Amino acid sequence: MLVRTRIFSFLLTSHLRRPSQIALMDSPSSRTRSKFSSSSSSSSYDVDSLLSPKLLEDDGKRSLPTSGWGKFLGYVGVVTPIYLTTVLPVMIGSQIVTQLSTKLLGSGGSDVESGAEGSLSVDDVNVSSLIPLNERAYDVVILGFTGFTGRLAAAHLAKAYQDGSVKWAVAGRNLKKVHDTLASVAEELDLGPDALKNVGIIECDTSDNEAVTNMCKQTRVVCSTAGPFAKYGTPVVAACARTGTSYADITGETEWVKSMIMKYGDVAKSTGARILSLCGHDSVPWDCSSQHLAGMLEAKGEKVKKIVAYDEVAGAPSGGTIATIVHAVSTLTQGDKFAFDPLLATEEGTKSSYKVVDNNIAFPKRIGDKYLGAFVMAACNVQAVKKSMALRYGDKYEGKLAYTEGSSHPDFKSAFCTQLELFMGMSVVLSAPLRAVAIALGGVPKPGQGPSKKQMERGWLRVHMVAEGDKGSAVESVIYYPRDAGYRDTARMLVESGLCMALQPDKIKCSGGVMTPGYALGDLLIERLKVGGTKFASRDVKVGGASKL
Repeated sequence: MLVRTRIFSFLLTSHLRRPSQIALMDSPSSRTRSKFSSSSSSSSYDVDSLLSPKLLEDDGKRSLPTSGWGKFLGYVGVVTPIYLTTVLPVMIGSQIVTQLSTKLLGSGGSDVESGAEGSLSVDDVNVSSLIPLNERAYDVVILGFTGFTGRLAAAHLAKAYQDGSVKWAVAGRNLKKVHDTLASVAEELDLGPDALKNVGIIECDTSDNEAVTNMCKQTRVVCSTAGPFAKYGTPVVAACARTGTSYADITGETEWVKSMIMKYGDVAKSTGARILSLCGHDSVPWDCSSQHLAGMLEAKGEKVKKIVAYDEVAGAPSGGTIATIVHAVSTLTQGDKFAFDPLLATEEGTKSSYKVVDNNIAFPKRIGDKYLGAFVMAACNVQAVKKSMALRYGDKYEGKLAYTEGSSHPDFKSAFCTQLELFMGMSVVLSAPLRAVAIALGGVPKPGQGPSKKQMERGWLRVHMVAEGDKGSAVESVIYYPRDAGYRDTARMLVESGLCMALQPDKIKCSGGVMTPGYALGDLLIERLKVGGTKFASRDVKVGGASKL
């Protein structure tokens, strides 16, 4: 039981060890006590208090122990052979069967089956007939409310905006379940029976285009947690683009995001709808941090050419996330074909000449004084960064960014053991027979289930990012979430992304289209997140020789 629980606790977020010293570039300032400046305020954080283990200990957090020689040798001599001879072959065989059946029988969950329509053109929309945003009943609607993350999103709204400053509603296809869940949220937060009486309730089945359109017309922003998004999200994006309603979701399904860019980007731009995917743990921390650092370098007259992200995280997966992974992998061969990568599309729709090279860690590797291992969401994060940089630099700058991301570990033993646990867990999830056994044994949560309240309270995420400019300057940032970022703070990131668009539209640089949270919201979102407990700080780092990046 202990081994099974441990494997799945590492399934989607590598539980990383806190470094005693952050790896910086060669610089005298990297070895002395210095100050981080807040992103857009006069406050500052002392580097030691922000980066040292003391911060987490003050929060009641505890670092996971490093891997000793006994564990390391056991993983090398016992676990690795089991993985290579049993788990991995079963997973490969299962995927072969899945891909063949998908090609022969269809995905069983395509956009067409979920009610989506085809691509829209600007000519399909009468912009003059759109309902003005200031005449809509709600600032934001939470779609997928009865799911695990949707419930957390509603709880954040209920608790953080008790003053009634935000007009919001919840939407779902089963009205009884929606009513019951809303009452449960009020009870859990001890708000009283009438505390949420003004929260709107909308019946909406994503397979019913009329119902989706009706929902969109009532609100300025739709915040969706209803995934897998490739299965349920397309009709929602289409309706938002058509009605001039802004949209945010928590997907990490970048192939689906590409499709949304090409199908609905032009229409969204014409109606003023801001369509933002990747607004949760995937990939706000990395997307916003990289955009902030790019802005710091631009202030020095430089473009960013190199980024390294050191990730530390503790958390656990939900059943919905696992279902999304399974669906995404099972439909990999069904992706749309485009003239060029949609993530390279500029605001004008042309192909950006600025390239992002994916140098993410695949196997444990030493960088500076730390070992970086594979991080499960790095493949998604680099795609978000790619899109943001394409939007930022357009087709007027022929530069290249080398992006590296990995989980940070103090030594090779810890990096190896954590990475093997990650590979083992992912292989079980992607193998139908092994996944069924794991669910039966309680090792994998079902859709609608997720980490306990206690687990989420003890979760945390910290991303230390270092960026180098094309003229030699260097900057760095740290973003820290003192609670579970995979779900509890993902819900908060989603809601605050939506509220940026609903309440502060004049502070957003783009007027419409399919964008990223880092490019469209950036520091505006960071500041809203800081109010809820997220810490963010950045500083200049002088390069005094060869970079350690």
